[in-house]
Amino acid sequence: MNYCLITALLIGTIGLASAQPNPLDTNVFGFFIPQLRPVAVTQPNTLQIRLLANMMSAAWEPWSQYTPSTKGFFVGDAYRRPVEEQTLRNKNTAIAYAIHRLLYNYFPNSKAQWDSIVYGGLGLPPNNGSTDLSTPMGLANVCVEPVLAFFNNDNWNSLGDKK
Repeated sequence: MNYCLITALLIGTIGLASAQPNPLDTNVFGFFIPQLRPVAVTQPNTLQIRLLANMMSAAWEPWSQYTPSTKGFFVGDAYRRPVEEQTLRNKNTAIAYAIHRLLYNYFPNSKAQWDSIVYGGLGLPPNNGSTDLSTPMGLANVCVEPVLAFFNNDNWNSLGDKK
């Protein structure tokens, strides 16, 4: 996957999201990128790139399940949703919850900030850990687990818990 291209696309669409009333109906990435800038700039460049790559991976998995044929890298098409559920709002809601879980994982001391962004800024209900695949929240929780497991154990020591 070409992360430079994806980054350019995301940065280029930030203005689109700001003109819309709710990013869940347009471009949820355009909402997240400016929110993350204060945290990202405090990290070395390599960690900024890793955070973006991890966010893209976490977002890709639930998003892929709301498409007719795309497969996730980790979950394949195991949780493919019916056509009537494949809406932009469901995709963006699942992406928001997946990114939220990823941010909790990497920055546990900033949980209040992430909650404020997702629950306050996007107006989503708190993540209750549901695994109900018929909801974007549940799908995100299920799909992000293998992403977290992979990146938490890929020898980068993202969590700072290995010597």
